[in-house]
Amino acid sequence: MNSKNTTAIEKSTLFGLGLGASYSFKGTEKLDPYIGGDFVFGIGMGSSDQKDDFLDSNNNNTGNGTQTVIKDQNLMQFGVRPIVGFNYFFRENLLSVQNLDIIS
Repeated sequence: MNSKNTTAIEKSTLFGLGLGASYSFKGTEKLDPYIGGDFVFGIGMGSSDQKDDFLDSNNNNTGNGTQTVIKDQNLMQFGVRPIVGFNYFFRENLLSVQNLDIIS
């Protein structure tokens, strides 16, 4: 019985940039809900290499393999992404600095 052994290597690099805005609704003392959106843009490149080796019943390569190579794929993405969320504050003034008056 013959079988097939496949080896695939894919490489890609993508650089993305986004610009967004959000609007906060009036919430409670600890809950701050918001909605917003992002405009996203990305560019990149990639390549893929796939090799199929056909093996005989003793798992020896029969030499009837195929190889597919795709290089220099240019990638580009753009779009709009909605955002919905909330901030929950566990403790009031967690990062605030207290004013200390020292009288000598």
